[in-house]
Amino acid sequence: MDDENSSTPSSTGNFISPSQENIKLAHMTEAVVKQKSPSSIAVTPESKPSSTAMELIKLRDWVLLAQSSSTSLTTEALSEIYKRLGHTLELEDITPLEMTGKFNYDQQQVVDTKVTHDPELEETICSTVRPGYLFDGKLIRPQEVTVYIMID
Repeated sequence: MDDENSSTPSSTGNFISPSQENIKLAHMTEAVVKQKSPSSIAVTPESKPSSTAMELIKLRDWVLLAQSSSTSLTTEALSEIYKRLGHTLELEDITPLEMTGKFNYDQQQVVDTKVTHDPELEETICSTVRPGYLFDGKLIRPQEVTVYIMID
């Protein structure tokens, strides 16, 4: 009696068809979901996620979008993720270092050089390889840069 048209006893002892059982199960599931819906859950200030956690949730959404999109949107999404990660770090008192202009011996580390014939560019930053970071105003990682050098 295991075919699709067989009846099964309900909790009341009455026999119901599988389709009736599925409908009953769907209604029960819907009732449970309504009881536990986000609108019925009280969020107190003590149980509220931190602004950092909320920002990380947004970033995960952007990563998901980037994974499922075309190349042009991926580039745009990655730029947005990078920007938002910087903002999230700032919420934790971490300041990204991505300086341009003259090389700063105290906060930057040369990891590559590029030859120039323009004396104005000597010892200026050509590009950032990896940003540096300050925590509470103190250097925790130097900015890694490519610097222009003059060769006579």
